[in-house]
Amino acid sequence: HPLAMYQALERAARDTGRDVVLVECGWHSNDFIQKAFAEAARVACPSVRVINLDGRVADLRTTAWACADVFCSLSDNIQETFGIVPIEGMAAGLPVVVSDWDGYRDTVRHEVDGFRIPTVMPQGGADDLIGRYALGVDTYDRYLGHTSSSIAVDIDAAAQAFIRLFESSA
Repeated sequence: HPLAMYQALERAARDTGRDVVLVECGWHSNDFIQKAFAEAARVACPSVRVINLDGRVADLRTTAWACADVFCSLSDNIQETFGIVPIEGMAAGLPVVVSDWDGYRDTVRHEVDGFRIPTVMPQGGADDLIGRYALGVDTYDRYLGHTSSSIAVDIDAAAQAFIRLFESSA
């Protein structure tokens, strides 16, 4: 869910006084989700300019990598098991801000390649959700969505990482 990123970017923009532009490069599975992301950004980071690029278009992906100063992925779900996108960000020469979660902790060295943001889930927090999925009550997407709502990304730590990067001359 993008809320932690939106909130952290808003704090960093406010605290540094910098103009922050968020380029979201990807796609949404339907119009409802696309509109929900746009509304969440409008509410949670009103001082951040948000640009959406269709990640299915190769030239737009290239543009996103070329124009970026920082790469961010605050994954909050159990589906991200390896973490290829931070590697792509680092290959583009970017510092990365990622959740300290699943495969991301194996691909990003904290304060070397970027920042791993503390991310937690209560032990046993998804046990009932696993049962619902296993019994066919919930689809895989619904299972992931419900599981994500029990995972927390440290917004203060993310904001501090953005502030350090925004204020760095390098």
